[in-house]
Amino acid sequence: MNNIYKPQDFLDSIYYKSYSEIVRKLLKLIIQKVIEAKVEFAVKARKDGSITFSLHEKSQKNIATIWIYEKHLRIIILNQYDKKIYTEDEVTDELIINILNKYQSLSKAKRQISVYLEEELIEKIEEKAKEENKKMNDIIVEAIQEKTREVFINDQHKLEFGKLIKSAGLYEPNKDCTPLMDDKKRKVIALFYLISAFQDEYYERFGEKFWFDEKEKALKGPVYLMQDWELGFAEEIVLGLGMFLLKGKESSIDLAQILCYLEESTTFFLAVNALKIVGGQLTLCKDEIVKAKPLVVKQSVDLFDFL
Repeated sequence: MNNIYKPQDFLDSIYYKSYSEIVRKLLKLIIQKVIEAKVEFAVKARKDGSITFSLHEKSQKNIATIWIYEKHLRIIILNQYDKKIYTEDEVTDELIINILNKYQSLSKAKRQISVYLEEELIEKIEEKAKEENKKMNDIIVEAIQEKTREVFINDQHKLEFGKLIKSAGLYEPNKDCTPLMDDKKRKVIALFYLISAFQDEYYERFGEKFWFDEKEKALKGPVYLMQDWELGFAEEIVLGLGMFLLKGKESSIDLAQILCYLEESTTFFLAVNALKIVGGQLTLCKDEIVKAKPLVVKQSVDLFDFL
């Protein structure tokens, strides 16, 4: 009997059908959410009654192990996560993000390359490595990563961003991405882009994430962190930038001060991208942030009266 399945095929398997109703609901929800997070995996049913999410059908690398009980699941992600799940409400973002992180760490491949550098540049790299107490290789890798950096910090950032824009009604999968969005929407998208980069940190430190209330058309969560800026407290720098982009001079926030704070941090590129979103150089396309196509304006000078 086959014991290795594609995720959707597993939901039609004899293993899945043998579980209790609550366990089937939990597994179906977990599998759907993991697929939505763009994790590619195979489901393996083991002789001991557990199942695993593996990198692919022939891989021995397990992303997660799920122990099946009559009315609950126990999910183990090695060195990261170990919890029992009894209800659908317990299938949280934390679980999916841990699965996503494990998947990414297992699927990364490394190759060795040879790079020839000028002696003067090597000396500069040596000085920088000594100054930051790092290996030369780390300095070179960081420089390359900075040069090839994508808009989102990681898949988790993109996942959180997607949730906010979808709940706010900004996600239009069939829309033409070419036209420039209006000014107000660009400001909201920039704010969501900044917030979504730190959602896990807000949850860890303040017990909740930011979320969009569809009925009230309002941002909810630890909004007092944003209000602190209007009261003159400068704690969460990125939120200060978000408030400035949303309200401009009305926010009484000093943009130059914020950029000075962020310039020395690894998140300065987030500020640059947020400004590009507001300025129209970057735009929303489905759930991606992409370069906006330049607006070509045909102009001519009328010389009829001169010829």
